[in-house]
Amino acid sequence: MRRSHPLLVAAVLMLTLVAPSWAAVPGSGMSLREERVFDLVNELRAERGLEPLRVHARLVTVARRHSREMLRHDFFSHRGRDGSTPDQRIRRAGGRGATGETLAWGSGSSATPAEIVRMWMESPPHKRILLDPDFRQIGIGRALGTYQGYGGTAMFTADLAERTR
Repeated sequence: MRRSHPLLVAAVLMLTLVAPSWAAVPGSGMSLREERVFDLVNELRAERGLEPLRVHARLVTVARRHSREMLRHDFFSHRGRDGSTPDQRIRRAGGRGATGETLAWGSGSSATPAEIVRMWMESPPHKRILLDPDFRQIGIGRALGTYQGYGGTAMFTADLAERTR
């Protein structure tokens, strides 16, 4: 019988104890910065006794596409260029029940995950969506480019659903 090295066992145990159960995991389909936004939102939910959100891969895809579209065509809106609403896009991705979307963009020091989440929390409608206890699923999409002449802009979309099929 092969035995595990005691230091390896201790490291695995430490990781298990330190990482919250909702922490983004490899294979979520999200970039490190998207995962950081996810973690920050769930930290805020945990502080308020709310259930953590879970990543849904199709919502990540929808959110990322919307962020890319806004940068590519230099607009900032919940309505897509094709006239689609967040609810329509989220439902096409499998979202069911209540749906919601938050958008933010920043460049330079305003483009960090912490700054994006801070801006959302200072906006009552965005805060209400992210802290809505009915939401259980989320997809976060980030795109980089130029927006209204600001190079290095990070455009973020968070799409949320009560449940997914």
